[in-house]
Amino acid sequence: MEATVEEATVSRMYNTSTRLGQTMAARGWTVGDFAVVTGINARTLSDYLAARKVMLREHLWSMADALEVAQGDIDNQGEVAG
Repeated sequence: MEATVEEATVSRMYNTSTRLGQTMAARGWTVGDFAVVTGINARTLSDYLAARKVMLREHLWSMADALEVAQGDIDNQGEVAG
């Protein structure tokens, strides 16, 4: 049986070249666990980790809270949507 896109996103290694990825890795988070805690879709998190999307303000707040860091510590792009 093939993994769905969602399952593949959750289980594979993620990009740690972004500040978000570095912070998540340092704290031992998986994309799946982080998605559950923050309420952010795992695919969206994957896009943020790869710097393919500008983070929504609400998502940035949720991620910073979950990681117990300032928002600027995980925002690579210096811009936030919404």
